Amino acid sequence: RTSVRLAPQSRWAAWSGFVFLTSGFLISAVFLMGQFDVIHLFFSMLGLYYLLQGRRRAFVAAFAVAMAIKWFPLFIFLPVLLLVEKRVSRILLCLAGVLSVAFVFKVPFLFSENPSAKTGSDLIAFMVLDNRLPLGSGGVPIFPLLFVLVCVASYVRRPGSTAELHRTAVYAGFAGLAAFFVSAPAFPYWFAMLCPFLAILWAINPALARVNLLLETGLTAVMIVLHQIIFFWTYDLSIVSPMLLPRIFEPVGSLADPVSPLGLYTRLGLVSDSSVLAAIFTAGIVCLLVLHRPRTDEDLALLTPDDDQVVALVHVRTALMLGLMLVPAAAYLYSLIAHGTAA
Repeated sequence: RTSVRLAPQSRWAAWSGFVFLTSGFLISAVFLMGQFDVIHLFFSMLGLYYLLQGRRRAFVAAFAVAMAIKWFPLFIFLPVLLLVEKRVSRILLCLAGVLSVAFVFKVPFLFSENPSAKTGSDLIAFMVLDNRLPLGSGGVPIFPLLFVLVCVASYVRRPGSTAELHRTAVYAGFAGLAAFFVSAPAFPYWFAMLCPFLAILWAINPALARVNLLLETGLTAVMIVLHQIIFFWTYDLSIVSPMLLPRIFEPVGSLADPVSPLGLYTRLGLVSDSSVLAAIFTAGIVCLLVLHRPRTDEDLALLTPDDDQVVALVHVRTALMLGLMLVPAAAYLYSLIAHGTAA
């Protein structure tokens, strides 16, 4: 609905839901890792949709619910708020409204003796402050630096029309999330937060449809492979155990030499080049930020829609994403065929 509202004439607006649902980040989070704590993403996208309708209070309320679930929506909300509101008093009021609900839910944990409450806070602090640039006496955390730059750029931006404002709002939300994912360690299922923005930006920029699809497919594929290397326990054969293949052939526990996806990637030489995969992902995100930079209505009108081979690329991308999800199954079959069972 957001894509259709932003670009009602785009051929790809109706496809954006399919592109979202077939993203490897979403498929792996839901069907492999079984994670559902991206529920906050629904309220974040609902808040953006309310903003496109001019419903500022509903925009704030939706993000208040989102932030009561997770803090990540702040990376979307603050750049968007600074783009659409220039009065400092209103900015502070909206920010207080969004944080108030989260604060009410967090208060009990402030007095909790459960160590998991502190562990979670320490983990987030570590992630946003860990990677540093060698500047100053102790180094500068990269994420706060990038996020402040995104917020300042949003605040000084003055879109020339309502349509341009709405397109830029989606871009600002994407930029806020991108700053986190290119500069901080992140768990695999968190990357699902990028999926709706990637789908919407693809749909509302038909002139960039093909190159956008190629970039998004490439960066998603390399990051999923990197996740299967770094977070190997999330993709090992234990997730295959309750599935169909071990029920048809042999249980995972009976394999003589179980080989995990990490083992397959080690044989392919990808483990030693994992830093290159991270660099490819970062380069892909930066390219998307440059390609989808906010344009005026006049500049947008000069771009020619790119319809050649886009549908075919959508289906190839879908097949590739599903194929990456079958790597654990491939590791199981390799273990069974190459090494057999312990018996």
